This record gives sequence, structure tokens and C-alpha cells, in this order.
Amino acid sequence: MFRILNNIIHQIKRREFFIGYLFAFLIVFMSACSKEDRELEAFNLLETVTDIEGNQYRIIKIYNQTWFAENLKTTTFNDGTPINDGADSVVWSSTDSALYCWYSNNPRQYKDVYGALYNWHAVKSEKLCPKGWKVPDEENWQWLVDSLKGENVAGGKMKHSGNLYWTATNTGATNSSGFRALPGGYRNIASKYKNLKDYGFWWSASNQGDSSAWYHCLYYYSAKIYKNHTKHNMGFSVRCVKVD
Repeated sequence: MFRILNNIIHQIKRREFFIGYLFAFLIVFMSACSKEDRELEAFNLLETVTDIEGNQYRIIKIYNQTWFAENLKTTTFNDGTPINDGADSVVWSSTDSALYCWYSNNPRQYKDVYGALYNWHAVKSEKLCPKGWKVPDEENWQWLVDSLKGENVAGGKMKHSGNLYWTATNTGATNSSGFRALPGGYRNIASKYKNLKDYGFWWSASNQGDSSAWYHCLYYYSAKIYKNHTKHNMGFSVRCVKVD
């Protein structure tokens, strides 16, 4: 009888220990979830915006700035003027006018996911984004990076997660900001298309000297966001930010 009673007490203690452990785990888990929920409250996926051609874009509010959550794909300025097609390699490398192109000159395959590539002459027109929107300048970009806790981690929070659109391993990618960065590659001065799915490059509206401008880029192998400047006739993706 004593042995049976002792076994019952032992079982009760084990259950009490398990319940206590489970309770502690739930407290930690709920605390972590609450923290994540508080962080995500700052990022609100809004409705869509339509450009002059009828292309629709998801938009995301990141704290007090509202951004496109997709790459721009218009071939027409917001005043109705067509943007020159830069598919021809000679035209692309030698023209100082606004141009767009599609990666590998293949809009059917790349337009919907990765958007268009533009030279900086298209950016400086100030008519590339829908009315009420603009290509972000360095102040906008820096504010975004700072809001996402700095350049060392901001890239991971901006990158679309998984390996469907990014090359594995897509390091640090969580898309916790909702920015949904997609790696459209780039087109260089020699008209060569490079690094689709590996790298994403986005123009800044801020010039750097007479013949170069700033850009920001994300790589599949890093959670950082990088900043540099380059010649105006490179072809990069474009995001738009709402004018205050």
C-alpha cells in the first residue's frame, strides 16, 4: 500500500513539473509573439496603386513612409509620354535619354515578377512614378534602413523570403517589413544583362556628381543592404515612395 501511494505521489510531482515547465514555455512564447506582433504593427500592407498604363502595385506602410511592395513596370511617364525602349544594345550603351528595358528583352517571362529596368535618365525625369509618388532619394532610403535597425540587418527584413525568386540560400531573408524585395538583376553599360535572382539593384533619385547616381542593392548571400554609385546608363529596378 505504501509503495502504491509513493508511486501516486511521484506521478503527481512529475505532472506538476511538466505543467510548470509548459506554463513557463507558454509565457516565453507569448512574450516573443507579442514582441513580434508589436514590431509588425508598424508594417501595414495597404491596398494597391495603379500607374498610367493600368499596372497595379501592392503598397506597404513602413512606420510613416509608404512604399511600393513591387518593382515598377511602366513604359510610360505619368504625363502620358512614352519612355523610349532600350532593347537595342547600341541604343542602350550610347544614349543619354530616358530608357527602359526588360531583363533579356523578355517581358513575357520577367515583367510581372521583376518589373522593368531603367537608366537613371528615366529617374531624373521626375515623371517615372505615378502622380503623388516619387523615386526615393537618399533621405528616403536612409530613413528606411534606419527604421529597419541598420544596414547589417535591413536587407534581410526587405528581401522576399524563400528561394522561389531568390538564389539559395537567400541569407537572412524574412520579408518582415513587407517590402518584398525581388532580385531583378541589372543591365550594364555594355548592354549585358547580369545576375537575375542573385542581386537586386534600386535607383536613388539622388545624383552623385555629373555622370553618376546613388543606388542600393541586396545580395542573395547577405542580410545587409549595400549602397554605392554608378554611371547613369546602368539599368536598375525602381521602387516608388509616396510623396509626403
